[in-house]
Amino acid sequence: MKITYEWLKEYVNVELTPRELAGKLTMLGFECFVEGKVNGEQVLDVEITANRPDCLCVLGLAREISAVTGTGLTTPEVKLIEDGGEVGEMVSVEIKTELCSRYCARVISGVKVDSSPEWLRRKLEAVGMRPINNIVDITNYVLMELGHPLHAFDYDSLQGKKIIVRCSRKGERFITLDEVERKLEPSMMVIADEKVPVALAGIMGGFETEVTGRTSTVLLEGAYFDASSVRRTSKHLQIETEASYRFQRTADIEGVGLAIDRAASLIREIAGGKAVKGMVDCYPRKHKKKEVCLRLSRLNRILGAELNSDYVSEQLRNLGFEKTEEDGKFTVTVPSFRRDIHREIDVIEEVARHYGYDRISPTIPSGRIPTGVEDKSAEAVEVARRMLASSGLMEVINHGLISEKWAKAFAPGNDLLKVRNPLTEEQSVMRSSLLPGLLRTLNVNASRGVVNVRVFEIGNVFSTGSGDAPTERVSVGAALTGFQVGDWEKSEKGLDFYDLKGVLENLLEAFGIDNWRLVPYEGNSFVPAQSAAVKIADSELGIMGKLKDGVKEIFDVEKDVYAFELDFEFLLNYMKGSTKFEAVPKYPASFRDIAVIVPEKVTNGDIVSAIRDEGMGIVENVELFDLYRGRQVPQGHKSMAYSIAYRAGDRTLTDDEVGEVHRKISERLVSEFEGRIRDE
Repeated sequence: MKITYEWLKEYVNVELTPRELAGKLTMLGFECFVEGKVNGEQVLDVEITANRPDCLCVLGLAREISAVTGTGLTTPEVKLIEDGGEVGEMVSVEIKTELCSRYCARVISGVKVDSSPEWLRRKLEAVGMRPINNIVDITNYVLMELGHPLHAFDYDSLQGKKIIVRCSRKGERFITLDEVERKLEPSMMVIADEKVPVALAGIMGGFETEVTGRTSTVLLEGAYFDASSVRRTSKHLQIETEASYRFQRTADIEGVGLAIDRAASLIREIAGGKAVKGMVDCYPRKHKKKEVCLRLSRLNRILGAELNSDYVSEQLRNLGFEKTEEDGKFTVTVPSFRRDIHREIDVIEEVARHYGYDRISPTIPSGRIPTGVEDKSAEAVEVARRMLASSGLMEVINHGLISEKWAKAFAPGNDLLKVRNPLTEEQSVMRSSLLPGLLRTLNVNASRGVVNVRVFEIGNVFSTGSGDAPTERVSVGAALTGFQVGDWEKSEKGLDFYDLKGVLENLLEAFGIDNWRLVPYEGNSFVPAQSAAVKIADSELGIMGKLKDGVKEIFDVEKDVYAFELDFEFLLNYMKGSTKFEAVPKYPASFRDIAVIVPEKVTNGDIVSAIRDEGMGIVENVELFDLYRGRQVPQGHKSMAYSIAYRAGDRTLTDDEVGEVHRKISERLVSEFEGRIRDE
């Protein structure tokens, strides 16, 4: 917000240079920069935090300066002379929505709309506002002076001489002051006459009722509108004004009367005319003053200072707080313009700000050091990062918002979590998979000539969920493309399914998970013959394999891509607490081979699981060493040969023991998989 040094000094006459004044405001929490002069006035640019709308005006900042310097505050003097007539005979106000808590109106007749006097134009130009005419300029002047937005209507343009505050009707349209027709939604609050809307509440007036050179009677509006409602309408219609900026941060409901009287007196003084007697004030829910208890002992304990009650009383009084004191306790009445004060600690902060943080002596914290709490999830993330990095992959961090086109490549259904008001089309959907971001990374690298890329990411993914609330989970994903590296023959052999499987095996081994298996997978994004679902028992952990060409085209990736994505939280459930090391076996192993002819649908994982399950605890290792399809094998079948290592930890196994278990394994494979043991 821009103000001028000279304007501030009209309300607090401090003996400070502009740079010293800027330093004071900065130390109070309002970062301030000294800019150049405009119309002979020194401009200050002040950053006002969202919780201090009371300082979005000259008077609010002057109050802060007055309190910290001890200089008296001069408030604007309102001398409004009312001449003839009764306001109730000229206009009535009806509030039909709870989104408006107060609406005030005054009527000034016989005005002469003209350009503003030079002093008024110069002030507005200095703070970056464009002079329009004396009536509009006065409302803007009061806005900058007191912080409360006002609006002036051409009274004769209002139909029925009645103001109705309501929500817009379905299909209703309205032309704003910038001559743009707006399509209104039913939830938007408007100011209307008996027939049509004449203003967007808290945002902008209407073109049909604007004050022009033909205006002779002005209806002056001052109101308090719901901040959330103004914010929603402003964002939806993409209109940002000085008024909406302040209403979105909550205005001062008790300051409406002062602002409208101040503007009416200036209009009467500058534009002539007569202020009709009385003010319409619809105030259905009176503001209830908030009281906060402040203990002097707690204030001093928190600040590490020794402030007395007289000092604290003076500071609170200078800031506009009312208070009573009894036995070291203050009952502080919060002024209506301080919407940010709710608790005792808020009042303590106010005293601390004006006492000066730089005057509070630093102390070394004391007390018991809290014991650390084991975070299994954080530990697991580090395990995954280390293992994937040691497997030759680089970690990337992608944005959680992606385009709908990218999201549909891996989630073709309609369960996408869309952003209601996206910044761009490329950030319109919350990602339901990490793979779109990883593929985008491959594309960016390829465009810069980097063809061998191996990347992974651990991050949150989102879905609409089964109920009304969306769900958020953690996933781990990886994508590989390019050639196998480290080949001394430089054969430029491309990556394949087994390179990806090796990375997956390393990751699961790091988690101590050995009971996983791969089963055939046919999905929309992966090549069926070169992809698999990763399962533990009957639960699916994730998907791995080669991506389809159609998916690669969406991300403009040419080379083959092998990728996997696992549910990290599900992975965490199967993570073993620690790695157990065993001594080198004392007793020898016994080896047997077995070849079985099975239908094509039977997988290696199915057979290995069956062998281990039937192994009665003495099967140490199972290794596939031959896969054959040919003349001796029926069509639609395959021959799979395994080497099985048998070993016991407490004795040397006899041939009879091994033979009995091997026989049961053979029978299991025949019965379960409709197989046939191959003798040769």
